[in-house]
Amino acid sequence: MSRRDAAPTRRTRTGKRAVRPRDAATLILHRRAGDGHEVLMGRRPRGARFMPGVYVFPGGAVEPQDRTVRPASPLPEHLPALLKVGDSRARAHAMAVSAVRETFEETGLMLAAPGNPGVDEHPIWSAWSSQGLAPDLAALELTGRAITPTRHPIRFHARFFIAEGGALRGRIGGDGELEDIAWVPLDAARELPIADVQAFFIEHLQRVLGGGAGPHPRAVFTHRGGVRRVRYQE
Repeated sequence: MSRRDAAPTRRTRTGKRAVRPRDAATLILHRRAGDGHEVLMGRRPRGARFMPGVYVFPGGAVEPQDRTVRPASPLPEHLPALLKVGDSRARAHAMAVSAVRETFEETGLMLAAPGNPGVDEHPIWSAWSSQGLAPDLAALELTGRAITPTRHPIRFHARFFIAEGGALRGRIGGDGELEDIAWVPLDAARELPIADVQAFFIEHLQRVLGGGAGPHPRAVFTHRGGVRRVRYQE
């Protein structure tokens, strides 16, 4: 996963120039387990430059080739507006593909349906096309967004997708970017070493999954002046 620093934009409260957050995507996979739910998480290596030693959901920065991948099913029509990409369906498509790709890279699991991603020269997508599979973007829903504080030298505007994990293909493995990958009960996940954004979206997911078939509130998680701020968009 590429993590190039973005171009500097405005200055922080300390006078340093902030960097523009890069588009990123995270996928929270959940499934029923007894009377509750589990989520798929893994631990970032302790030597990692970004969020070392903490448990996270799979995800990462959007890459240019994510725009060219042909999905097995399209992104739901209502999602581009919620992703805050202007009128760019191509950018929205790239974010959704990125969430699926990063999940496969980091965990070995595929949110897939029969199809052909159309980029056989790519080492990731050639593994999919050899199995006659492509990303199942119709299975995605958006649960929120998070923007890294301006004081951080590496910043992302991450879109947090969710999907039911019961129909995943493949086995847990991945490229080593995440360790100790496992399905974790939601209550237990809150007790792991996690960043505040992961803790928030675990709590948010508990409310969403317990809310029945009503409207799905999408959370916007930011910081201002060192204080966590959360608002919601329908």
